[in-house]
Amino acid sequence: MTVYVRYRNSSGSVIDIKDTVFNEVKNSGYRVVDDLDQAQYILTADLRFVGEKASQGYGHTIFGALVGAVAGAVLGHQIGKGKTEKVVGAGIGGALGGLAGKAIDNRNRIITIDMVVDIRIGERIKDGVKTERKANLNSSVNSSTSNISSSGSYERSQSGANFGESTLVVISEDFIYHENRFIAAATKLKLTYGEAQEALSGQISKAIASSLP
Repeated sequence: MTVYVRYRNSSGSVIDIKDTVFNEVKNSGYRVVDDLDQAQYILTADLRFVGEKASQGYGHTIFGALVGAVAGAVLGHQIGKGKTEKVVGAGIGGALGGLAGKAIDNRNRIITIDMVVDIRIGERIKDGVKTERKANLNSSVNSSTSNISSSGSYERSQSGANFGESTLVVISEDFIYHENRFIAAATKLKLTYGEAQEALSGQISKAIASSLP
């Protein structure tokens, strides 16, 4: 089985999976050819998007606020021996705990990076494929005029015109095409783009190769 492979990176990302795609296609039992006339299949893969989808912390902000509130309440109670000091201490402790928790979140971000690839597969048909595309354009212009003459009589005239145009295009090809989209995501603490490329390139390339008949 022979396949002609085209690869594009329209995302503009520095991450590139071209070599991985070609290797996975070959590992799937296909022979990649440079001549389109020798190909039974055409595979076009376009890397459309690579980017960070979302980032989130472990929830240290909330956790820190709760711990800080408890610590502040205890401290306020011990110092003031009263309810007022306890409430104030809880508020101060909660605020400080929240700030500390936010700082922890900034240092421990869980990052998700998405990779989106559009593919188009063409399968050679023995007798070829004919596709008809037809477009119709119709328009009309109408006008009406009414006048009252000096003698008091009523005069009215109408005119109209219709235009029509039809276009038929017949396209003959050797291949019939199918399209699909693959999306893969990597999630990790402090994930870098280099780590995402290592994790996603093999995963999504195998999916692309397995989409061939």
